[in-house]
Amino acid sequence: MPVEVLRELFLPMISIGLKLTLFVLALGLLRGLLRWFDNKMEFSFKDWINAADCRSVSIYLGCRFLGACLLLGFIFT
Repeated sequence: MPVEVLRELFLPMISIGLKLTLFVLALGLLRGLLRWFDNKMEFSFKDWINAADCRSVSIYLGCRFLGACLLLGFIFT
């Protein structure tokens, strides 16, 4: 009986922990891949973000947030 209770309590917590770890690893891999693409194209993202107008930056940040939410959703389903 106590083993079943422990299994019911800890398995969901372990599952969520593994999924969050996978999410962090996926974000890190995505960031590294995008940085690698920028270097291959000799594109300076820092210069672009400093020279961009407020609307372009807000669209970029909104899309980045949406992408992170989609990634999280795909990992948790």
